[in-house]
Amino acid sequence: MLAESAEAKQGAPIVVQSEECLDFATIYDNNVGVVVWHRPEQPSLTASAKALINTPGFPPLTGLYQPDKAVDALSLALPSFAGKDALVADLALQIDIFCTLFELDQTALRLTKLSQAMCPRFHVDRVPCRLVATYVGQGSEWLAHDRVDRSKLGHGCGGLDDENSGLYDTQNPVSQAETQDVVLLKGEHWQNNIGRGAVHRSPALEVGEYRLLLTLDFA
Repeated sequence: MLAESAEAKQGAPIVVQSEECLDFATIYDNNVGVVVWHRPEQPSLTASAKALINTPGFPPLTGLYQPDKAVDALSLALPSFAGKDALVADLALQIDIFCTLFELDQTALRLTKLSQAMCPRFHVDRVPCRLVATYVGQGSEWLAHDRVDRSKLGHGCGGLDDENSGLYDTQNPVSQAETQDVVLLKGEHWQNNIGRGAVHRSPALEVGEYRLLLTLDFA
């Protein structure tokens, strides 16, 4: 089950920000489009993630992962690096939370080192819901639903960048997740959510700046 009945009244989707992962359940509310779990940056997790991105030849990690087998599978899939257990444990935690929340047997994982914005333009995802977390570097950015002119998304921008296309009021700051925050972004394929998917993008990176980004999707 991905939503309440089609007849449920819908207002403009809001952002729920919490220090409790239990509040991820509010994503089932028709009037919620983004849920942010703010959590303090953990030094051991930061050190582990930085060790991974400094591992020569680390390729993007992709695959389908089951909660009860995640620790062993991730341990085998990732190379050796200092403090590996801390990152593996947190990745397994996110897999367990995501699969439990949406009653999934498995999830599609992608863990990627980025030196430039993967999705530099504001956009919506054609998925039911996506989990994103940045272990190193800047977090993902999003726009409040009621501040977006969706006609300016994609080709509607007329070749202009996000800041000059009229997509959003540039007098209002773009919202951004902190490092190690975990974010749920409701997509266009959530039931009865066409035209209401969370509008978001990757942050711009300076030369020499990196991110370690996790995404989880429905398999």
